[in-house]
Amino acid sequence: MISVLKAGETIPPNNLHAVSVSMPTVADVIGYEEKDPATMKFICSGYPRFLIHPFVLKTARFFQKEMGLSEIPVLFSSEKALVMTGRKIDISQFRLHEEDGITAMDLPIPETKARVVSLLQQTGYLVSSRRAEDFLKKKGMIGEIQKEETLDIDSPLEIRKYLHNIYNNSIDDIYLTVSGMNAVFSAFETLNTARCRENRKIWIRLGWLYLDNIRILESFSHESIVVEDLHDLDRLEKILTDRGPQIAGIIAEAPTNPLMQVPDMKRLKSLGSRFDIPILMDISVGGSMVLDVTKYADVIVESLTKFACGNADVMMGMVVCLPESKYYRAVKDRINDFLEAPYIRDCDRLASEIQTYRERTEMIGKNTALLCEFFEKHPQIRKVHWCNSPETKTHFDLIKRTPDSVAGVVTVEIKTPVEKFYDSLDLYKGPSFGTKFTLNMLYMYLAHYDLVKSQEGKNKLRSLSIDPDLVRISVGVENISSLKEAYNRALE
Repeated sequence: MISVLKAGETIPPNNLHAVSVSMPTVADVIGYEEKDPATMKFICSGYPRFLIHPFVLKTARFFQKEMGLSEIPVLFSSEKALVMTGRKIDISQFRLHEEDGITAMDLPIPETKARVVSLLQQTGYLVSSRRAEDFLKKKGMIGEIQKEETLDIDSPLEIRKYLHNIYNNSIDDIYLTVSGMNAVFSAFETLNTARCRENRKIWIRLGWLYLDNIRILESFSHESIVVEDLHDLDRLEKILTDRGPQIAGIIAEAPTNPLMQVPDMKRLKSLGSRFDIPILMDISVGGSMVLDVTKYADVIVESLTKFACGNADVMMGMVVCLPESKYYRAVKDRINDFLEAPYIRDCDRLASEIQTYRERTEMIGKNTALLCEFFEKHPQIRKVHWCNSPETKTHFDLIKRTPDSVAGVVTVEIKTPVEKFYDSLDLYKGPSFGTKFTLNMLYMYLAHYDLVKSQEGKNKLRSLSIDPDLVRISVGVENISSLKEAYNRALE
């Protein structure tokens, strides 16, 4: 059985490029969210869009010295990142310094710096940890780079070939991006640009989406409408009937994060076709090996950081264009204008890890089904949210790739006080999902702490049938008996 890691240890352990970090107690999670110095002195790395990787920070300090700055500058991964940021904030007045393809910007105004950092998080333009590692090695600021398993091949092509075999489509319709959020942003911005030319500027958000999927609409759409209940397609149809000629597109997740809900995909697609509205579908929580939404989406996006990687040590995403969609040509013609291609060493790593994608997913699916059976019978579990929950199963069955496909994420509502359960759980606890090791996360605390920290916010969540203390579990490939024992001990 896995031992609990100390606060701040990387997940996976001893991996310089880990994208998760151990937060073994509720106090650690709260301390991280509130940036409590007592907590942050331990947590030096984490999910790279939210916590600067140590290599990236060291690179920023290099630029700080080169530019003679008192504060650390913001790093931009490319000209595209600068252009996208400049569309929302006037950054023309600020000083730049570029070296080896990385650009640093001096942002001495705290409010402006915070806005720029937020936009980079939403758009997913990242200086990857491996790119920073190579930069530092070249400058003589670190020794040898971390040794890891890779394949001596054309790695971006190998990844696309593997995904092409899943989708049975043209390899040219699969695009790799520097992060999952960059895939979402690139697909959104491509569609949005095309639709704005037709004076269609309103986006619809279907259901409770991942935090930055929400923020993309808030930051980059002219207007957005929220259909909070993704099963209420009658309301969606009324909106489309009333405002159809103004609607640019619909963004949805299948399943949703963290409640694992799936909309009626047949009806959703029918509405999209009837009102000439594209559907942008994020399938990260299930993954391409489990889900096939090609009949119901116009563009598919996925975070390859999750199930395709399986080891939480690569940031990458993908966009899949669908020839059957009437928006296919519009997306193909412009998608490269917005996406940021992943760094080659990240591709080298993922090309190796993706080889076991199918086997891992099958093992995770079997464990998930058995663990959910255990949870559904446990007296201390109030509710289990998974792909085969009664309210979800019919819609999930429509998009699962095989009769045995199971999405490897489970969210539980517990009767036991959350501190007692979470703090005593003898498994990995930290952000992200899709890992071969079981990973537990206080999702609402880490994704929506602004709502969890106040009674008003908690009431809002409960009005949406969301438990503020829910625990999201990314199920791994461990021995199922050991997993059940670990959860049973924590629930006692």
